[in-house]
Amino acid sequence: MMPFERAWLYHAHHAPYQDDIFFWLDLASNCAPPVLELGCGTGRVCRALQEAGIPVMGVDLSPEMLAVLREQEMPQKRVPVFQGDARRLGVSDAAFGLVIFPCNTFGTFDEISRTAILDEVFRVLRPGGEFVVSIPNPLALLEMPARGEPEVEEEFTHPLSGLPVQVSSEWQRTGDRFVQHWLYDTLLPDGGVRREVWESAHYLLPPEIWVQTLDAHGLDVIALYGDFAGTAFHPDADLLILHAEKWA
Repeated sequence: MMPFERAWLYHAHHAPYQDDIFFWLDLASNCAPPVLELGCGTGRVCRALQEAGIPVMGVDLSPEMLAVLREQEMPQKRVPVFQGDARRLGVSDAAFGLVIFPCNTFGTFDEISRTAILDEVFRVLRPGGEFVVSIPNPLALLEMPARGEPEVEEEFTHPLSGLPVQVSSEWQRTGDRFVQHWLYDTLLPDGGVRREVWESAHYLLPPEIWVQTLDAHGLDVIALYGDFAGTAFHPDADLLILHAEKWA
C-alpha cells in the first residue's frame, strides 16, 4: 500500500475521535499564543484550534499526513503547517507560548530522541510558556496481560475505495516496552482481504521518571492528569498527561 493511502486509513480511523478536543481548546485559550502542535498528522487537533480562532502551527514528519490535511482544507482556512522533525524544528527561539504533543506519540520515542525533542521544546517556548503531552498510562499498561489477541473493534468505509475496513488491534508487552499493532482489513469485492498493519511501540517509564525527564530539560511539571476532563492522575487512569512550564 502506498504511503498516501496509509495516511488516509489513519485519518479515517482517528478523525472521528473528539474526546480530547475540548481539553486542548481550553488549554490553548488560557495560554499566550501562538500554539505549536508536534506530530499534527492529518490535522485533527490543530484544525479544531484554528477553527476556534486560536493561532496555531503544526509540524509532522510525514508529507503524506500533511497532504491529507491539505486535501480537507478550504483555501481561506489553511492551517500553517510544515514538514519537519520534532527533534530539529528549525523555527525561531522563544516563538511559542504553548507547545502540545497529543495523540500518545511522545512515549514512542527512545531516550536520545526524547532528549532532542525536549531540548527543542525548551528552545522554542517563551519563558513561562507551557508544554503539555499525553501518553498512555504506563502503570495501567504494565498491569495488562503480556499479550492481547486481535479482536474486531470497529468498521469504517475506506476513504478512497469506498470498501469496508475492519479495525482490530493486538499487543505484546515485554519488559518496559508495549508494542501495539493496529490491523486494517479492507474487505474486497471478491471476498478477499487486504491487510495493512500499523505498529506503535511505547516505552513504559514510571510517571516519576517522566516528571524528572521534563524537569532535567528546564520544564517544571505543574500538573499530572489522568484524563481529558482534567482529573488528577491515579494509577488506574487511562492516560498520563503532563502539564509543564518552562522556567522563566
